[in-house]
Amino acid sequence: MNLTFTIAEFGGDLHQQSIVLRDQVLRKPLGLRFTDIELAQEIDQQHLVATVDGIVVAVTLLVNQSDQVFKLRQFAVNENLQGQGIGKKLLHFVENTAIDQGKKSIELHAREVAAKFYAQYEYVVVGEPFTEVGLPHFKMRKKL
Repeated sequence: MNLTFTIAEFGGDLHQQSIVLRDQVLRKPLGLRFTDIELAQEIDQQHLVATVDGIVVAVTLLVNQSDQVFKLRQFAVNENLQGQGIGKKLLHFVENTAIDQGKKSIELHAREVAAKFYAQYEYVVVGEPFTEVGLPHFKMRKKL
């Protein structure tokens, strides 16, 4: 499998594919759908994608929190390809992108089922668990 990593252009083909993937993996299982307003608000966020032969197989978004911090959100890997190291490689691409842009740390809200994934890569829980989109979450942070 020949993985390629890039920052998708907002409104472009890879961006549109990434919305479909996020919807399938993160939203539909919870009975949620993206609204046009929600998607339009993502214009200032960076959409990082992993592709195979031009098809988006993983995605995440980076939100500028400050000069030194990005918030990572909406991390999704195609369900048929999970467990093959794609998420790990995308996370490394995210971290390198953040470092290249002068960031010192990354924060995120991890679903309880995903917290172990991030913990493997030195993300630490900050504070108490909380509920978001009806699921238990942990705020996590990593210094770069």
